Amino acid sequence: MGKEVNKSYPHVVMTTDFTLQRQILCDTQTDGGGWTVIQQRINGAVYFNRDWQSYKEGFGKIEPDSEFWLGNEAVHLLTFVRPYELRVEIRSDNKDYVALYKTFKLENEANKYRIRLGNVTSSIDDGSRGLSYSNNAKFSTFDNDNDDSSRQCAVSYKGGWWYKSCEYSKLNAPWRGGKILHAWYTTGSKYLHAVSTSMKIRPL
Repeated sequence: MGKEVNKSYPHVVMTTDFTLQRQILCDTQTDGGGWTVIQQRINGAVYFNRDWQSYKEGFGKIEPDSEFWLGNEAVHLLTFVRPYELRVEIRSDNKDYVALYKTFKLENEANKYRIRLGNVTSSIDDGSRGLSYSNNAKFSTFDNDNDDSSRQCAVSYKGGWWYKSCEYSKLNAPWRGGKILHAWYTTGSKYLHAVSTSMKIRPL
């Protein structure tokens, strides 16, 4: 029998007061496995410039070879129940980059799905850029602006994200010319243009 592959199957996300059923994609191989994939982009086939409700509920087919966003509410419910870590993977210029955040949590919708991140070990930047810059930021979409900028970052960059002052990371930006342009701001004032991205969480 060959190696176990990533699998997608029904999963019930539970809290003390209600349940939410969600299909999830599990990464059973990377760093010991146990990861739930919450974002995946591989070819630009799925449109990511969507409204608040779409990002709340999730969109795309949750399958190994598809693009999707699991949904902010589902991720909140998972990370509210117990501590999680976050792994971000980016492929750019035939190189693979990883940022591993020791803790990760999304607050509830009333708090605009604010992101909470712990310390990071990263091959992408020095830990002060990329998604680290968005720590404590609220989520924004074109119809629900919660960033700290005088302009609407989600409108400018055409994708929902935890924008603070717009720059540093935007993994849900449009796919152009076979990649996500300026997906991640790195050490040395350079940007990665991503040909694939994934965000994965795992309970501690």
